[in-house]
Amino acid sequence: MAANLLDIIKGSGYELPETYDVSKQTITKGEAVSRLNHCYIQQIDHEANIIEQWDLINAWVKEVNFGDLDYESDDINEITVKMRYDFAKLTVGTP
Repeated sequence: MAANLLDIIKGSGYELPETYDVSKQTITKGEAVSRLNHCYIQQIDHEANIIEQWDLINAWVKEVNFGDLDYESDDINEITVKMRYDFAKLTVGTP
């Protein structure tokens, strides 16, 4: 079962700094990498065939931006997720 974004962030070690002890803790690379498990990016064609796949090794979430969250607008909100990784493997065609 795929984890949602909030589960990934919390599983990486993030907690709201509501107490002094929690405010001193930090997210470790080990926790962050173990939470994602496997991360890949696929480029597909118009028939959903995989053209290429990038497997991100030891990937973790570096930054999440939830946009403006403007309640006065009906515009679509953009969520940006920045990733870090140690290295990537490229597979051309269906892996």
